Amino acid sequence: MRGGDAHRHELDARTLKETRRVATALREAIGANPVDPTKSEPTWSDREALIAHILERAPELAFVRRTRDAKKGRAQGGRAKAVAWANDEGTELALYPYRLPDVGDGVSGGGISGKGASGEGASGEGMQKKGASGEVAKPDEAALIFGARWIGVGRSARGVGELALPIELSALKLAGLGTLEIGTPRIVRQRQTKGASGGSISIEATSVWCFASIRREDKGGQLRGDALRQAAASLLAGGAMYPELVSRLNETCLHRDMLESQPPFSEHPDPTGGRSGEEWLYFQLGQLGLENAEDFELIGVDDLMPDLEARIKAHHADPALLLQLRKDFPFEFVSGGARYRIKQANLDRRRVVIEPSSTNAKKRGEPSANALPRYRGFSVVFEQASRTVKLR
Repeated sequence: MRGGDAHRHELDARTLKETRRVATALREAIGANPVDPTKSEPTWSDREALIAHILERAPELAFVRRTRDAKKGRAQGGRAKAVAWANDEGTELALYPYRLPDVGDGVSGGGISGKGASGEGASGEGMQKKGASGEVAKPDEAALIFGARWIGVGRSARGVGELALPIELSALKLAGLGTLEIGTPRIVRQRQTKGASGGSISIEATSVWCFASIRREDKGGQLRGDALRQAAASLLAGGAMYPELVSRLNETCLHRDMLESQPPFSEHPDPTGGRSGEEWLYFQLGQLGLENAEDFELIGVDDLMPDLEARIKAHHADPALLLQLRKDFPFEFVSGGARYRIKQANLDRRRVVIEPSSTNAKKRGEPSANALPRYRGFSVVFEQASRTVKLR
């Protein structure tokens, strides 16, 4: 629209003129300067932010080149072959290589171009594109494909992609797209540097990321983004870094579930989604914006807890309600040196299920009925593996 020439770039002259007319009218309406779009420069100051925004709002537009077509070149006689691209939802589109005519080295080799009025994308594979330095450009692996047209119907239909914007493959991974498998994570503590206030930590693990036909394995290094959140949640749920976290989280989730089972809380959706354990930690780390190891050092135990007090305030409920639950239903108790905890408490059925929480308790079995907390007079059941005993 800004610098296109209908003859040189094989654009539809009528469409180009109409597009510029509409752009001018819009600029006049909002008081933009300059009014003439051909005399302005692109305002996309942050291309990565634009790509991230599109991936968040329309992830189905993200496509990668199919591995079977990774080395496709030209057919006999110089005709370009279509290259298959696929998204993570099973849609496959064909993109055709295309070079803007009579442009030469003025256009950098990026692998995908547009085709005038038809907007047909191009994979650029097999074209041996060269930039100003004369080096062959690296073929594109990923792209945002904004349009598609379908030829045929039913199972025989095939799609042709249009309006393809090349992007880095890493952008898909950072956006949380695809499937990420994390190996056993480990915490790496960096030595304190001279004059620094303290050392730093990082989380490392082997990870495998898959998107459509693409598979990438990272055999080490610091985790970032979603991979870091998954690994950190697994480590925290296992008692790493904050040994007291698991017990506190289990107790808080127990009282949360009891709180949410009665009005007025039961009349509104639980903002925590009923998550607990590792699932809750992963969710909360995402809410806290954990992206790298530096962010992780700013997160404490209190930040990882469901905020029940805020839930009480949001419904203008009596704070004594939560205090009474904590008093009447202590999460753990000790009997004869063995420690037990509540597995489940049902206010409607007036029933509490307990289980062993220490090695001594597992060896000893069920506690004496006289050693049980009052639990508001609820019936009490002891469960250990497949064994169930009614204590009260």
